Amino acid sequence: MNIPKVSICIPTRNRKELLSGCLKSIFEQSTDAFEIVIIDGNSSDGTKEMIFELQKKYLNITYIFQETHNGIARDVVNSIVNSNGDYCWMLSDDDRLDKNALSEASLYLSKNKELSGISVSYDFFDKSMTYRIKSMRPSRNKIQSKAIKFNSIEDTFEEIGHHLGFLSGQILKRDEATKVINNCDLTPFLNPWIIINLIGLVLKNNPNWAYLNLPLVLYRSGNDSFLSNGVYKRQLITHEVLRGTYLNFFHKDSKTFKILMSSLVNIRMPRALAVIKANKLPMKELYLIFKLYIKHYSLFIGFWLKVFPIFLVPGFIINLVRWVYNSLKIIHSWKK
Repeated sequence: MNIPKVSICIPTRNRKELLSGCLKSIFEQSTDAFEIVIIDGNSSDGTKEMIFELQKKYLNITYIFQETHNGIARDVVNSIVNSNGDYCWMLSDDDRLDKNALSEASLYLSKNKELSGISVSYDFFDKSMTYRIKSMRPSRNKIQSKAIKFNSIEDTFEEIGHHLGFLSGQILKRDEATKVINNCDLTPFLNPWIIINLIGLVLKNNPNWAYLNLPLVLYRSGNDSFLSNGVYKRQLITHEVLRGTYLNFFHKDSKTFKILMSSLVNIRMPRALAVIKANKLPMKELYLIFKLYIKHYSLFIGFWLKVFPIFLVPGFIINLVRWVYNSLKIIHSWKK
């Protein structure tokens, strides 16, 4: 059986320590059929020097330092363009791979060569990667099997559409991705959800995709780089830009788009809003978020039943529940 070569594509900028942990998890893999492609968006924190030292020991690192910061979307595209593997595993610089991630993914891909790519599951951790956190499931429905295949763009997005935005959980067949990059004008798609756009464009050409129900990625929560511009602007990325991204592929009256919006409201928004309230967001900014939600979701019953009540709960109560939960998790980790 021919095991495919995987290019692990990592965009990074000024996150040297996080990138170091990410790379360590890759070097500890149980297979060596991989290369690492790092696109550096003009880091000034010693990342370049760290990679130069690693390249003396590991010959499978391609490092491209860019004199200008081009943004995450272009860096994702550039990482694929500069890769040489059969598949491109897109990896955020602050996440890590499970020790058997590459061997598990490569084995599955070697048996399913018709696929244009796969999405994989994850374990959710706190910001310090100390303890696991209960996470939202990646799929709309509970999946019991090890893997599930899709043969249309609609089926893929309806089941795992929101998970497609999790960069570290996506592995694309390189030939399919480069075909899109070389033949399409990507300008309208270069936004923070570039990975969803790329997958959507790939699925238009080859609609065979799969979800591998194995936690192959260790996801670091509470470390969202898009929050640097404020919570409200981050919410705009989720509820304006993401909405526009889905509309690139589905009409607003289509079944698929309605399912995507409904699952966003009923599954993801309650948790996200609870975190926002716990972090004591100023009332003015919270009001802007409320107006944003009303604009897009006021016709959804789930909004009024699951999201709106959270606006009414005092932040200190949510914080208390959060503190108790985190304390119990830490105690549990000590017992282990």
